[in-house]
Amino acid sequence: MARCVRQRLFPRPLSRRSAPTPGPVRAPPGAGPRLSARRWIVRPGEFATNALLIWGPSIRSGRRAVEPFPDQAGDPIHEQDIADVIVADLLDHDRRGRIDTIIGPDTLTKREQVALIAEAVGEDIALDEVTPEQALRFYREQGGFAADNADWLYGFTSYDGVEGVTDEPGEANPASDGAYLTLAEVLGRPGRSYVRWARDHASDFTGTAG
Repeated sequence: MARCVRQRLFPRPLSRRSAPTPGPVRAPPGAGPRLSARRWIVRPGEFATNALLIWGPSIRSGRRAVEPFPDQAGDPIHEQDIADVIVADLLDHDRRGRIDTIIGPDTLTKREQVALIAEAVGEDIALDEVTPEQALRFYREQGGFAADNADWLYGFTSYDGVEGVTDEPGEANPASDGAYLTLAEVLGRPGRSYVRWARDHASDFTGTAG
């Protein structure tokens, strides 16, 4: 993993209580060259692409998405917006030392995300509301990325694999402590909407991408 950018397609969950302070931070005295590879950090709160990795296979094969927490809300961010922040940090000397935890412009439940994907695809997509145990079995059978991450996604382990500890918030709309920044706050322009993201990836969900 690069030290200057967190690049997990499903980043470590960021606690509303422990997320880093946004914006510029000072290097400790005497740090000197040791920080040369860590001039800035970009931490996406939630990749919009997660929907493609988890729901994509079942949407392509049967126009269905399996979800145990359909009313849980998030702020998914377009991967191009993440890239834009990284480029800005690379090119602007004044941005050195920043730690930006960035989110998308739209707060959406999983149910709303599926609906917007269906709208972009132009077909109905069934949302199967299941228990966490059923979701775990389904995604283990599906394989791939979803299978590798299902245990902590659905509350059976922490992100680090500790059983009985969960990193995902239980409430549908966890309170924010203000550590999360939108593109408007970081770059001075709005982030790309989830509608835009869904349209950009419509062919990935239908299996017709060239």
